[in-house]
Amino acid sequence: MKDFPLAGVVPKTETQAADFVAKNPTYDGRGTVIAILDTGVDPGAVGLRTTTTGLPKCLHLIDCTGSGDVPCTTVQKATPNSEGQLTLRGLTGRTLIVPSSWPSPRDGAYRLGWKGAAGLFPDELVDEMKEERRRLFRVEQDRLVTELEEKAVSAGSAGADEIKSRIEALKDQMKNYEDPGIVFDCVVFHTGEYWVASVDVTETGDLSLAPLLSEYSVAQQFASFGTATMLNFSINVYDEGETLSIVTCSGTHGTHVASIAAANHPDDPKLNGVAPGAQIISLKIADSRLHSMETGTGFTRAAAEICRLRPDVANISFGEATASNEIGRIVELLRDECVNKAGCIILSSAGNSGPVLSSVSHPGGISGIITVGAYQSAVMQDSLYMLLQNVPDRPHTWSSQGPSPDGHYGVDIYAPGAAFTSVPQYTKARGQMMNGTSMACPNAAGLTALLVSGLKQSFLPYNPYRIALALRNTAKSIGDPFGVGLAQVHRAWDHLTTIRPATSSLDVFYSVKFSGNATKRGIYLRELDEASMVQRKAVSVTPVFWHTENPATNPIKQQYETHLVFKSSERWITAPEFAILPSPGREFLVNVDPTHLPTGVHYGEIQAFDSKLPDAGPLFKIPVTVCKPDVSSPNAVGSDVVVRYPDLKFGPGTIVRKFVAVPPTANFAELVISSKERIGSGRIFIHSQQMRHHSMQSTYEQFWAPSFSSTTSGLKDDESYFKKVFPVLPGVTTELVLGQMWSSIGDTHLSIELIFHGLELSASILPNSGAGTNAGGDLIMLNTGNNGVSRVDVRSTLRKETVTPAVSLNVLRKAIRPTSAEIKPLPPRYTEPDSRRLRELVLTYSVKLTEESTVTPFLPLTKHVLYDSIFNNYLIQVFDGQKALKSMHEMKAKSTKLGKGTYTVKVQLISVDVDLLEGLKGTPLTVDTELAKPVSLSLHPSLGDMLRRSGKVKTATLERGESLTFWISPLEGSAVPKAASPGDLLLGKFDLAGEPNKVTVHRVAYVVPVELKEPEKKALPSIPGSPKAPKPAAAAAKEAPAAKPDGKENAAKLKEAVRDLEISWLTKLSDSEERTAVLERLREEHPAHLPVYVAALDLVAEELVKAEDAIAATRRAHKEQGTAPAAAATSVTGDETDGGSAAETKAVIAEEVDASLLERVEAAADAVLGRVDTAALAMYYGARAAEDALESGSDEAAKAKKERDAEKAAVQSALAWKARIAKWRLVASPAEGASDNAPEPAPATGAAAAFDASLNALAAWLPSPPTKDDRYLRLWAWRLRRMGRLGAALLVVNKHISDADVVAGLGAGGEDGEKALKDWRELVEMKREMLEELGWALWSRYEERWAVVRAPPAYAPF
Repeated sequence: MKDFPLAGVVPKTETQAADFVAKNPTYDGRGTVIAILDTGVDPGAVGLRTTTTGLPKCLHLIDCTGSGDVPCTTVQKATPNSEGQLTLRGLTGRTLIVPSSWPSPRDGAYRLGWKGAAGLFPDELVDEMKEERRRLFRVEQDRLVTELEEKAVSAGSAGADEIKSRIEALKDQMKNYEDPGIVFDCVVFHTGEYWVASVDVTETGDLSLAPLLSEYSVAQQFASFGTATMLNFSINVYDEGETLSIVTCSGTHGTHVASIAAANHPDDPKLNGVAPGAQIISLKIADSRLHSMETGTGFTRAAAEICRLRPDVANISFGEATASNEIGRIVELLRDECVNKAGCIILSSAGNSGPVLSSVSHPGGISGIITVGAYQSAVMQDSLYMLLQNVPDRPHTWSSQGPSPDGHYGVDIYAPGAAFTSVPQYTKARGQMMNGTSMACPNAAGLTALLVSGLKQSFLPYNPYRIALALRNTAKSIGDPFGVGLAQVHRAWDHLTTIRPATSSLDVFYSVKFSGNATKRGIYLRELDEASMVQRKAVSVTPVFWHTENPATNPIKQQYETHLVFKSSERWITAPEFAILPSPGREFLVNVDPTHLPTGVHYGEIQAFDSKLPDAGPLFKIPVTVCKPDVSSPNAVGSDVVVRYPDLKFGPGTIVRKFVAVPPTANFAELVISSKERIGSGRIFIHSQQMRHHSMQSTYEQFWAPSFSSTTSGLKDDESYFKKVFPVLPGVTTELVLGQMWSSIGDTHLSIELIFHGLELSASILPNSGAGTNAGGDLIMLNTGNNGVSRVDVRSTLRKETVTPAVSLNVLRKAIRPTSAEIKPLPPRYTEPDSRRLRELVLTYSVKLTEESTVTPFLPLTKHVLYDSIFNNYLIQVFDGQKALKSMHEMKAKSTKLGKGTYTVKVQLISVDVDLLEGLKGTPLTVDTELAKPVSLSLHPSLGDMLRRSGKVKTATLERGESLTFWISPLEGSAVPKAASPGDLLLGKFDLAGEPNKVTVHRVAYVVPVELKEPEKKALPSIPGSPKAPKPAAAAAKEAPAAKPDGKENAAKLKEAVRDLEISWLTKLSDSEERTAVLERLREEHPAHLPVYVAALDLVAEELVKAEDAIAATRRAHKEQGTAPAAAATSVTGDETDGGSAAETKAVIAEEVDASLLERVEAAADAVLGRVDTAALAMYYGARAAEDALESGSDEAAKAKKERDAEKAAVQSALAWKARIAKWRLVASPAEGASDNAPEPAPATGAAAAFDASLNALAAWLPSPPTKDDRYLRLWAWRLRRMGRLGAALLVVNKHISDADVVAGLGAGGEDGEKALKDWRELVEMKREMLEELGWALWSRYEERWAVVRAPPAYAPF
């Protein structure tokens, strides 16, 4: 039996790494530190415990994103409970028991916080835990329901209704089940020597079961969230204890990357990473809250940590497409601060967006950073890919390619792009196979650590630029069209150690820039005109010295002078032969003549050598790329514009690259591919891309990977077909790449047709003019804000086309101004490497949704911009009315589903430039809302048809050059979405092409026009002598000229206004004596004015609420300390639980609430009722429909209704308070205390009867059902609990707190919104108490978790 090829598990032979370490055992990375900027590294993973010399493998574990941050601003001192244990009140509501083994806090106090697993745990683990918790809930739920069903059988009719209600309540709970996730209490304190923290991983409050950890850098301590998750974590503490950072992995990626670079397996060294002696710093840049997306904050803080901790090497296996090169704050931090000033050698993955050109992702391709592509070998195929037959060694087909859009070569080196190695313990696996440039980059980072390890032990100087030059110039040729080679560590070592120049020409980075409309780092010609003419470009080359801004570098600059010898790799590139290069740099001309080049891609370069060190290879290269497109034009009017590539042959890994000049009037294309002579199915990838300045290369990209089936049936025309229709940019060269997956064996023969189509669309608001907006940008405006009418012209530009016009608008776009804008400095850890403190601008917006919707919030100025953004960070958070975080967004604008309600949206922009932030304080937020039902615009063949709203545009056939004109009628009435306001945009598509070539080319916008008022209806002129009909009395009264008020009326109105103002200010007066005096005077001056008595009731009721709150707080404190019966606690509204005795409850009330206060509240309520003729008021509401019909729209009716509504609200309030007082008296009554949950209580008498009567009186004045009113609901639920009908009480409470309209009103803001939120939270707590009373601990804990998740005490930090 053959031995397993372990050499390919973590590939090291291809790059000479295994041989290098075998010959130089101490050059295994020891003495070096590699920073891993990724998803985080699990210190408990196999191979990541120690180095080859026994040192801790992981030196620092730092979450740079903030996803693990826990605000710990709540400070508490521990208090003993009845058993003498020190306890804390956790922010989740749990009682936390402080172990006696803990050291005492330095200041005697603990800092408390809480954290949910969502946004902390990796996504896949969150999903796994949710499934397991749901399973456990179902098991327990089944047990509870079964017990009740058995009880119902044995109980017979006695209590049957209540048991039925309890079963229904349980089913209601399960129906609405939504996992709140795990919720942890956190405790932080200082021991006098260092900070420590504990996370209640068991969710029990018993902190003896939770590890007490110091910061990881102090003692390399870490712990696990338990065997169920096996997720390891460590901690850091910031801001003098106010911020705890729980450091976890947001995915498996970072641990896998770190293991490739530096894993150490003492028991099986063949599984080692490339540099097993190196140590690791984990800098987490992938935010757990954003599904492991990297953020600007992550990179900003990581850059600061690199400059602080000074690792030798940094690995970045992350990246995104960008619209620009060499600009952006992240670029500046990595290039200028980390590499140039801190001397860190940074390697970045190229990306997996190949094989089209210009697909390198940032931070790959940045000057000074080594960009790594992915390579695969036969050894890797044997170990990792399980192929039926081996294929040639070559780069992976999906590995991103250069050049960068600005002409830079993009990729520096290749390294093996796959491995099977360690992953985090939470995966419950030792290792995993992954491939990508993410795996190639740490392989190269490990090689770099080997070199640095040897240089350090040999006491040889080096810097990042010298290392990068050695790796590039010594890479093994692999036939790459851009000359990029496979990294070779032996060769690089020889380059670094044998070539030691007296000058510093090898220790310098050479900045190559071409001037023009945009600064470029190379020559890149791909459009038809520029690739067809001679180009003469001025290029400047400037040496960039390590520590270039350090004055100590000035003598080196002064001494620098290099004699350059230029060599052109191709005859069509001409450059000077020699140049003397001083430290300020030189400029010279370069000539490129592509006129005689055949179509296709051509790469050449100008290589610059130090005349004294020719063996060192080129100091720098000036890359030149020419993509000469194929051109096709119709031979005759009406013929197809098509490019054909017949009979192309593909084998494993074969790539065929074609460039095609898109006709200037084409805007979509039809790709048809047929396959012949294929044995078995084979996977072919098809990649198309166009490029536009300052647009991400992925914007105009198409990718498909179809499988072509076997064509060996023996039939004559046995073929496999593939067809796609896709949009193209007019007049812009498209690259079309086809290739057979390198792992797909056998040959494939393809024939390709690319057929171009053109349908030109223009819109105008002038009905007789065809001039208007065209396909500029990404939207065509169909109208203006004051006109919904549009004329539309369509022209077929290339060939005969079938046209089926249709406009569908499916998105409502609103621009919302901020309600507040605040700039403030961030905490010290948000300090840039140059010691400047970062500032944040937080913009707050209010977004109201009238129905459940899918929305996308974003700032247009930061959309899709990360690495090239001028900001350090940009984030959006969406909160509901209870301050719960509903969604979080980064630069990739993503949609989120939100229910009806008012939401608070917070946007964070971070920069050191305060002036920049100041100028953005008024920036509007754009909110796109998907319409539940798309809006279709009516298209008419003529202006007359549009005006009559008749006739519809149908399918038409247009010859080449032929046009079609039609008109769009405006949206009116119910056709306009209810949420739309004038000036909003309706976005959608304007489809033109009919089947079989239907494709969306034109994105359109329709401005919601200003609402037009209905014109006043004027009477027709009367005929002289004709009789006039008498006018109705109401109409005559309305037309009667209003009498001018005299002086007495003005004085009366002024007096009324002063009175009303004084009433409104009563609650704002802090001096109770002054408030009482004002109220008494108002009563004397306005004895019949109802609002005075309503205000008096509100004031005295406020005193009662404060007394109730005080009782509730006292009872909660006793409950937490175990010094009072837990069930005797009284809620804020006096909702006592029924476990305590009535006598005890009465004693509490007698002690805390003065009976005279209840009497004063009752007297104030009676005074209100005494000022209202309730019989007349009831009659008014009973006859209101008839009155409305008689006085429809009259001012008198409106005024009367307003007055009656105010009276009704006053009556409701007074009766609610009387019912509340009746409840207090019932609780305090010695003869009628709380029952013992009797299923069938006796008829109410005395205080109980009075309470029931007050409830009935209140219900009579409320809409049906009265339980929709919060005031009645709480009293009714309390009554049910008192009667032992907990199931029935649960049903009504649950229905209310889950009501969509109730929840939607919680974010309304203002005093009413705050009160609604407070009342809602009280009901939620009442529900939890009832679940606890029923013994349903599972559901009680469920509600306990949801309480803090659903309604946190403060907004979550960014």
